[in-house]
Amino acid sequence: MNETMYEAVDADWWGEELITLHHADGVAIVTWRANTIKLKLDLTDPFIRVIDEATFVIVDFTRDDTKPNAWTVRTDGSIETSFHAGQCIASVAVDTSRIWVGYGDEGIFGEGIATEALVCFSKGGNVLFRYNPETRKAPIIVDCEHLVTTASGVWTFPSLDGELTHIDRNGQIIVYRTPKMLHESEAMTIVEEAAYFVTGGELYRWAFGRREKPTRCGRVTGDLRGCAGGFIQIDGTDVTLLRV
Repeated sequence: MNETMYEAVDADWWGEELITLHHADGVAIVTWRANTIKLKLDLTDPFIRVIDEATFVIVDFTRDDTKPNAWTVRTDGSIETSFHAGQCIASVAVDTSRIWVGYGDEGIFGEGIATEALVCFSKGGNVLFRYNPETRKAPIIVDCEHLVTTASGVWTFPSLDGELTHIDRNGQIIVYRTPKMLHESEAMTIVEEAAYFVTGGELYRWAFGRREKPTRCGRVTGDLRGCAGGFIQIDGTDVTLLRV
């Protein structure tokens, strides 16, 4: 089986290294550091994220509320841990070996752990944080599609009111009300002291916490998702990091 025959379904950047995930015929094909790792996993809409130099995690969307849908895998292809991370998963981010999982509206208004909206797991699958019961006066998450991590913590853009939300390493929540023009953005990331949003094919920079209007940075194409340092763009078999 040649992984170049299949379109990339997800990818991640770690330092200056790219990891890609292809999926075909019940096999997950991971390419990382010039190695190809094949795993017999029946996936629907999976995510891949690097945890550290020796480990990555694959998390699947799934509508099932019982079977494992998260696997931490070593670079030799051995599976360290598998666990159930909830159903209808919309986003995944990794922060210092912790796995953050955000859920779509079908999960949030459904059953099981997905109703917590945003959950942080340990690498072994233990629950470390649940957004709904452990936050007070925080934005209501109805669909957690935008989720990125930085050195300061995790960021999400969850609410109908367009509130950029930062959960720092101490669990403190800081909320920034974004300009209305950014509320329907398709992708979001944080770089230093600014948030970048993609909306309608346009890239905007917004200095959160300041009374400034978003600045247009140019046009972008394709499906993008926020990651450390910019956006990942996947177009068929091609994966590109768009730095901002």
